[in-house]
Amino acid sequence: MRYASYEEFEKANKFGRGNSNDAFAQYFIGDSFLNPLTKPEETSVFLANVTFEPGCRNNWHIHHSASGGGQI
Repeated sequence: MRYASYEEFEKANKFGRGNSNDAFAQYFIGDSFLNPLTKPEETSVFLANVTFEPGCRNNWHIHHSASGGGQI
């Protein structure tokens, strides 16, 4: 969905933008932001919301997992 302004997007974004996604920047062309929704030390499932700046693209990658999980 496209929004006319950043303010309009922020009103609609239920998860929040999060912080700059520097740790995973190699997988993106452009800027992305990662907002963890769970704490890894408190749950076995890590959930996060990724927000993309306009024009940002994902360089496809695979999340391998030794047991269960991966990426949903």
